[in-house]
Amino acid sequence: MKKLIFGLVLVLLLAGCSQTNVAPDAVYTFNGETVTADEYYEKLVDLYGVSYMYQILENLVVGDLVLTDEEKKNAQTQFDSIMDYYSDEESKAYLDAIVRSAGYTGGIDDLLLYIENGIRKQNHIASYIDANFNDEAFLEKLNPRQVKHVLVLFDSDGAFTTATQQKIEEIDRIFATGDPAEMETLLADLIDGKTVVFENLGYTDVNTSFEAPFLQAALALNKGQLSGWVQTTYGYHRIYAYGDSFEDFKGDAGYQDAVKTFDSSIENRAMWSLLQEKVEFTDAFEAQIKAHLEIED
Repeated sequence: MKKLIFGLVLVLLLAGCSQTNVAPDAVYTFNGETVTADEYYEKLVDLYGVSYMYQILENLVVGDLVLTDEEKKNAQTQFDSIMDYYSDEESKAYLDAIVRSAGYTGGIDDLLLYIENGIRKQNHIASYIDANFNDEAFLEKLNPRQVKHVLVLFDSDGAFTTATQQKIEEIDRIFATGDPAEMETLLADLIDGKTVVFENLGYTDVNTSFEAPFLQAALALNKGQLSGWVQTTYGYHRIYAYGDSFEDFKGDAGYQDAVKTFDSSIENRAMWSLLQEKVEFTDAFEAQIKAHLEIED
């Protein structure tokens, strides 16, 4: 999509208002009064508020982003589930109000678009984080890792049996000669989901809700290191760290969520980057949007 010029943005923002032309000089008739594009925008802000105006603009720009077929399918599944849940008239009216408050003038008729645009927006924010976030304080404070582990489960009564010991010894023999990075493949014959379990846990940091012995051992590892046996209430684990840097974390949803919590401004910065790419702003329009998003030069 080419950049939207300011005058066209105004038309698309609120088509219901009585603009009469999209002339090159961007002059409009608003309630019988001839105004410039900047003046027109200010009048719309006075009527609807900058927050609502921004939301409509965001919907317009985000809607141009591409979804995969799988994402479209997931959006349809969410839509069907929501419509089944909000089936009575009172619930539908409530849902209609929610969608309208997000800048969709069609209300409940725009619900699928509302869901799809939510996916589009989060995709963009995730990509922005992967491409731009590099605050070393994040690594220092959260000590993040990406980890996977093999777990030899206790018996139902919590006993350490001969069978448990045999499993542990067999895993140790395999790791003695094999690459722990290929843990799942190496241990395929032992992993049965009942006595031996493999899990790729992905992003992990100091805020992750794991048992203390496991979390401490996981975060003590550097990339490429395998822990010794760690006991928890589940059984005995060996943990492998396969990521400890921004480059490693790219594409990990857990990491991206942690960044959004750590840096509360990053979602707005991500959206501002998209708006700069897609919209040709006037100075006044840009100042309003940046102030709303709390973007500093």
